Amino acid sequence: MKTFNKTYLPSIIEYKGDFYKPETTLNSLRLNFTTESQYLNRMKEENKKLIICNVLSKNLKGKRDLHGNLYQPNKWYFVNSKM
Repeated sequence: MKTFNKTYLPSIIEYKGDFYKPETTLNSLRLNFTTESQYLNRMKEENKKLIICNVLSKNLKGKRDLHGNLYQPNKWYFVNSKM
């Protein structure tokens, strides 16, 4: 699994000649950790390549929230697709 850090959410990622689209099943549902890890293991069993894209706005970089914690990026999963 490759991880990218971006300041915007790309619609498609091209990496090593393959195109990756956002995985809507995993991204749209707010799953707990066990379900998320089970889903990722199933994707590996199906031989689908995954890319994780951490998205954090430029405005939030180095900023703190109400509780004094640094803002954390949103995690998006991309799965290879045929184009």
